[in-house]
Amino acid sequence: MQTKKLTNKFLFTLFTILIFHISHSQENYLPGYIIKTTKDTIHGFVDYKNWSVNPNKITFKKKTDQQAKTYNQTNIIEFSVKDEIYVSAIVKRETSPVQTNILQDYPELNIKLDTVFLQTLFKGSKNLYYHKSIKGRDNFYIKRGNDFVLLMYKKYTSYGLLKENKKYKGQLDLYLSDDCPSTRLKLAYTEYTQKSLEKLFQHYYNCSQEEIIFQKKKEKVSADIGVLAGISLSKLEFNGKTSLNYLTETDFSQSTDFTSGIFIDIFFSRNLQKWSLNNELIYSQAKYEGRHHSFRNETGDVNTLVQFDYSYIKLNNLLRFNIPLNQKSLRAFINLGISNGFAIKEKNYKKQEINFFGNERVVEEKALDRSRKYEQSYILGAGIKHKKLSLEARHERGNGISEFENLSSPTKRIYILLGYRF
Repeated sequence: MQTKKLTNKFLFTLFTILIFHISHSQENYLPGYIIKTTKDTIHGFVDYKNWSVNPNKITFKKKTDQQAKTYNQTNIIEFSVKDEIYVSAIVKRETSPVQTNILQDYPELNIKLDTVFLQTLFKGSKNLYYHKSIKGRDNFYIKRGNDFVLLMYKKYTSYGLLKENKKYKGQLDLYLSDDCPSTRLKLAYTEYTQKSLEKLFQHYYNCSQEEIIFQKKKEKVSADIGVLAGISLSKLEFNGKTSLNYLTETDFSQSTDFTSGIFIDIFFSRNLQKWSLNNELIYSQAKYEGRHHSFRNETGDVNTLVQFDYSYIKLNNLLRFNIPLNQKSLRAFINLGISNGFAIKEKNYKKQEINFFGNERVVEEKALDRSRKYEQSYILGAGIKHKKLSLEARHERGNGISEFENLSSPTKRIYILLGYRF
């Protein structure tokens, strides 16, 4: 009980810290520059957010000890930070929905005129720019003279079939093929995605031998691999309207056990690696024991011993939110996800001592005729990481071992886990 109270206090404290940091996002000033509308270039420090959606404003300071100023698309024409260049542009944006279930049933684009920051992907004799809206819409642009030209693409439906308006291929054919005819073959397999378009422009520059003034570096997916070990505190209960009162009326003992496993934590490429998908394969076990005593009026009584002993291999999939607490590799994190447990060992035992009119007999059999070998759970947890080590507390609630519809068997587990990243 004392361990559970300490664990709950630890979780509450970490959640409080994380909520504070989420509501007061940290500054991350890195060397960069801005170009004002007067075409003056000012070097200094940009608050870099590793944007997953193109920003509509930035904060900038000449020196780290000076007060920051906010700039948007109307008062600067370009800014750069950490191998990223954004240019201010008045463009046409295609705004059609992208979710498959709400696609429109016509091929014409829905155009909106807007002033935005475009991210530069290629700069040279041929330019490629990118914009991602807050609704998840990707738009790509080329440049002709001083004009930023939208590469036109739309996904739509026709009589229930998925269709695509691929006018961008004709635009790119005219834009690239005069200097490099072999791009036509490459263009036939080019999709309207950043990765595919970057490959096309790379092919063009390799073919034409034109100089690339700037190219956005490819972002690599990073991952942490490591091991986990710790303890679990498990509790089992039975609820429902059933004749199995030796289950529903019994307070089963808490099980304290060792647990261990391996993990791979895959970081999403943007937002300063704040989001990751943590996947675990762990070994978990739990032993429960309970005793029940029932009277049969004056005719006798029944003493029942119930024992459950389960070992699981669990696959956990957790969405993790990481928050840096300082500049020395100290991070806090919260987890939310699901667990799928497969029983590799089962003990399902009941022993009854039945006293009837002074005659005693012993019956040994299964405590639960229909037991579940596959347990599903949800997980909520929080922890801290420092360099290669992590410490985490998590709560897990599962659907237990009963397969009877009128008999639920929720399990509750508290884990204290120490992790090591290779």
